Amino acid sequence: MGLAICAAHAKRVTDGMFLAAANALAEHSPAQFDPSAPLLPLLPGLREAAIEIAIAAANQAQREGLVPAISSNPLRDAIVFIAVSPQYPSYL
Repeated sequence: MGLAICAAHAKRVTDGMFLAAANALAEHSPAQFDPSAPLLPLLPGLREAAIEIAIAAANQAQREGLVPAISSNPLRDAIVFIAVSPQYPSYL
């Protein structure tokens, strides 16, 4: 949600934005394909899932008129730009 708020410059967060984010999160759940799998996305796909969730929430903010409309590519670019991409050194 933080990525969506920052990238879209939303001044508030609505239930609709949370619902859009929840639906996007559900699309990335490994449990969709295997009921014994984890509910949340696995670590290797977590960054991409976070970006897709942010896009969904920001798009909902646009639909609700909370933020100015921006096309999908610049919105994705803004979200990717501010998304953290940690680099951990290997000590082994």
